[in-house]
Amino acid sequence: MADLDKKAQEELAQLQLIQQQLQILVSQKQVLQQRSNEIEDTLKELDKAKEPVYKLVGEALIQKDKKEIITDLKKEKDKMEIRLKSVETQENKIRDKAKELQEKVTKELKK
Repeated sequence: MADLDKKAQEELAQLQLIQQQLQILVSQKQVLQQRSNEIEDTLKELDKAKEPVYKLVGEALIQKDKKEIITDLKKEKDKMEIRLKSVETQENKIRDKAKELQEKVTKELKK
């Protein structure tokens, strides 16, 4: 019985670590989604904007070609979407692992 308790405690600790990892991934996902939305909003505004267009580079506003800014933002949005999909994949794997471990711990505690 003591071995079961020790094993259950170890699995509970592992479950807590998995849940912390999950929280980190959810936070990352939110940041990526927010940045993606910001880029999308910026692209919409750029479609309406007339020349000249400026880009913030460090502490300075630099006049840039509108098409160049749009191209750069679309590339950044594509990168953001790839990272977002990667985080979502990791999140799903960790959720599955957490669910599996939680079921295992529950069964062991009921014995």
